[in-house]
Amino acid sequence: MADETESARTAVAAGVDVLGHLFVDRPAPEFAYELAARGTVVVPTLSVLGELFGRPQGSSLAADPRVAPYLTDGARRLLTMEPFPLPETARHDFDVAVRTLAELRDAGVTILAGSDASNPGTAHGATLHAELRRLVGAGFTPREALVAATSAPAGRFGLTDRGAIAPGLRADLVLVDGDPTADIGRTLDILGVWRGGRRISRERRDETESAEA
Repeated sequence: MADETESARTAVAAGVDVLGHLFVDRPAPEFAYELAARGTVVVPTLSVLGELFGRPQGSSLAADPRVAPYLTDGARRLLTMEPFPLPETARHDFDVAVRTLAELRDAGVTILAGSDASNPGTAHGATLHAELRRLVGAGFTPREALVAATSAPAGRFGLTDRGAIAPGLRADLVLVDGDPTADIGRTLDILGVWRGGRRISRERRDETESAEA
């Protein structure tokens, strides 16, 4: 984790090759080109920054009818939880984070999608969809956002058996209604999920809770 430019510089100088969280104290375009030259990748975690910096989406995601029926009680509590308080001296401007991300993208830095769940306002799985929307809102095309969540992390971490739809690769698939390369919000219109080539059922938690009651 490196949320200030100087701490990020220190980490990179020490050999860190993946930065978790954007450095958000100030734009640093020259540092973006340094990261690109070094091959350092960045996981911006805009979802957490949005919760901290006054641009929350967790509660609206928890209320989305495409999400709400499948949330565990714990995930719902996290999504609707108030963010951790920041120190009064903390600089927190979401627009700075968005500008910094644009600089990284323009410099050619590889961006990986990650939500940093389980912080307040986030939940595993569900928040990644919000992160993809955040990336598009920051200037990425829907296709670029999808790459950041699929082939880019597979390539970075040497997972040669996944990250794309091709013969011989691991069949971890999500079938959606619509075209997410045109509208990233379509990733939540899920029709089916396959893991390792086997279709799995999505358990509706609301039905389970009603049956148990």
